[in-house]
Amino acid sequence: MKWLGWLVVMVLLGPGVVWAQTNVANLVQAAMKAANQRNWPEAARLYEQAIGLEPSNAALYNNLAVIRRRQGDIAGAITAYQQALRLDPSLTEAYVNLGIALLLNQQWQQALTVLNQGEVRGYRDPVLFFYQGLAQERLENWGEAQRLYQLYTRARPQAFAFYRLAVAAWQNGRGSDALEAFRAAAQLDPSQELFRSEAGLALAKLGQNQEALEVLQGLSAAWPQATDFIVLARVAAQAQQWEVANQAIQQALNRRPNPELTLISDQAVIQVYQQRDPQIPLDLLQRAAQSIPPVPVGIRRDYAIVLTNLAAVYVQQGNFEQARQTGEQAMAWDPDFAPAYNITAVALLGLQQPALARDLLETGLRKNDQAWQMHRNLGIAYALLGDRPAASQAWQIAFNKAPTVAIQRSLNDELVRLQQLQLPAPTP
Repeated sequence: MKWLGWLVVMVLLGPGVVWAQTNVANLVQAAMKAANQRNWPEAARLYEQAIGLEPSNAALYNNLAVIRRRQGDIAGAITAYQQALRLDPSLTEAYVNLGIALLLNQQWQQALTVLNQGEVRGYRDPVLFFYQGLAQERLENWGEAQRLYQLYTRARPQAFAFYRLAVAAWQNGRGSDALEAFRAAAQLDPSQELFRSEAGLALAKLGQNQEALEVLQGLSAAWPQATDFIVLARVAAQAQQWEVANQAIQQALNRRPNPELTLISDQAVIQVYQQRDPQIPLDLLQRAAQSIPPVPVGIRRDYAIVLTNLAAVYVQQGNFEQARQTGEQAMAWDPDFAPAYNITAVALLGLQQPALARDLLETGLRKNDQAWQMHRNLGIAYALLGDRPAASQAWQIAFNKAPTVAIQRSLNDELVRLQQLQLPAPTP
């Protein structure tokens, strides 16, 4: 937000005009003094009085709008900014200020339109890119949001801007760009654990487990997110650092309102316990599934995760019918949980029902089209149905969305085998 400074122009058009200008200048100075003291009502009153003397002064309306925003009167601020631009369309600062107010009012498209007008009018401060990026992000135009945040961070490398850039890049399917931005945010502001958390999660999702382990171990004991410690347990288990994994699980349990459910709702925990006894995870999951009440109690996603993981264990054991039934229960608990559709489809593929598997996978991908495993399994279903072009297309999408080069190589090898009529096994 920018204030427009006050310049008194002494034009001798008569004693009345000179007196009015002097009076307005005094009112503006008093209003700015009140604003510096955070006395917003007094500042607003003085600007309104000045506008009464000079109702065609666009700068006065801009400054009044700033004060109204400070008061929390977003609608009043928008009205005043719009009046400033009607009086002086070349007042570029007012375009940005109005754009910010519209963003605060969740009017994403209108904000973007106004901010773009400011750019056309010649506003050159890089902050414009940041607010345009916010508007594009809210409109889910991830590629354009990423481009705008990149422009802003090149001019002003700030931690929060890199964080927003990372989010946009991740949503845009550019995992490596997101990871680089997460790292930049964490390096610029090491005290902000949110950036460390996101960097660690991104590293884990991209398969860079050792680096994820190092980043997430830096989280303090006061960090409240149980999910981050679950991910830490997972990467520690994959690195066979069982003590670290056990400590991370305990940290997660301490942060969940339902520790017993957490214990069996994540594959990391299952993996840690499998090192002790392969039967423990199945026993835990079965007991958890049996304890799920018949009526939802407000934690549907957690129960869906439990049932999905149980179905995955059944798939590993080759018990496809039990996996199908359990996966269907997971979908019933949370119809928006895409992994439940995937594991149920895997069970159906094991039961030689590719048409039903295809339908489920297409439904699941409408919930989350970023899951490369689901695209791969859809390719298997199409191949079993004899539709080789559709199968190849699904594999190509899986390849494009795969988070690591190693997975891409594996998918490429599988596509070669597919063309030779050799089908790989589906992915839980």
